[in-house]
Amino acid sequence: MIKKCKLFTFVLFLFMPSLFANTFFTGYAGGKLNFSIVENSEKYSPKINFQGFIKGQFNFSENIWSHCELSLDADNLISESFLHGIDSKVRVDELSVIVKKQFERKTNFFGTFIGALDPIGTDIFLKRYFAIDAISSKLTESWLGLEGSLLYPHLGIGVSDVLRFNGKPMAAGIYLYANQDEDDYLVINSDLRYACVYRYFTFDVACGIGFPINADKKSLGIKKDPCLHIGLTAHIGNNYTNSLFLQMGIFNAPFKSFKSKLIPTDSYFLVEPRFKIGVVRMHLSAYSLPQKTVDKLIFIDNPLGVSVNIYSDAITFLPQRSTMGILASYSFPNKSFEDLKNIKSFGDYESEIIITPYFSTGCLNGELHVQTKINFMKFDASNWYDAFTVDLGFKTSL
Repeated sequence: MIKKCKLFTFVLFLFMPSLFANTFFTGYAGGKLNFSIVENSEKYSPKINFQGFIKGQFNFSENIWSHCELSLDADNLISESFLHGIDSKVRVDELSVIVKKQFERKTNFFGTFIGALDPIGTDIFLKRYFAIDAISSKLTESWLGLEGSLLYPHLGIGVSDVLRFNGKPMAAGIYLYANQDEDDYLVINSDLRYACVYRYFTFDVACGIGFPINADKKSLGIKKDPCLHIGLTAHIGNNYTNSLFLQMGIFNAPFKSFKSKLIPTDSYFLVEPRFKIGVVRMHLSAYSLPQKTVDKLIFIDNPLGVSVNIYSDAITFLPQRSTMGILASYSFPNKSFEDLKNIKSFGDYESEIIITPYFSTGCLNGELHVQTKINFMKFDASNWYDAFTVDLGFKTSL
């Protein structure tokens, strides 16, 4: 049933622009190549992976618009199967239609969507409804659009209703949507959301519950424990002062297990004090993220760790405004916050020290991003090249 609804909605999006004479489109696209070595190979075997996305907004009128975002994750482009097909994943991150209605003291935004609309864990909701600058951590940057930075991925097909209070920096919303879990159960979800933006405090929180339902006609009903999901983003201070950035999330934690303990694979924590010294910025981070989230990010490789990011975004280069920085991390493969209780044994755990210098600048009406990642724990006399990866990316407006 969900697949049929998604197909109908996708076809509707394809033909919707023809229904409006004054459709206006804005958006941007990006792609990134990752140069690395095939793991555990006996000889030098380079590989090139590709990640990319395209996103845009169709304005049909002053009060009706839609968002569209697609992402692509492709495996080794230079493998033996290059001419016969490349393993890749294409994902519909968001297809949505928003209808705006103005009232005396509030503005209502009603939406229908497939994918994820204003997902928690990003600053998209805050930017769309309050027009603020980006506040997300650089640690959660991804070249897969929405997919790489979600606290919990409330993906599916559904409707939303958001109220923004005129004259007050506050907004509240409700989301109703359906999706399928890993056991192919139909899950009916309901989320509530509240956000506020003040000069020295930004807050965005969402919480909800999902009811897994067995769609078999012979045994229709709730057959699994309901699941809880919570997401929080908070910024104390702002981008022009010393500040503290916080994020936490719990994704589909069954009520029974949630009462006893948090499950690391379903939990997300990021604490980041930020310091501004002239034109130089320094971000100190401590994090515990699900491995499936880490796999989509470009700056971190392991689920548990700490990092320091020193950079400046006020550099002039030929003569574009540019960003130059270096990020150093100390992290632990296959560990989580739950392992912190054995803090005395941390010295025996496998760990990695990774240094990532990076540079971004304007280029050909877009932005060019280059970074080199050096993993000091992979240096070996015979396979020293395993320690290096290089990323080359480009984003541009459409």
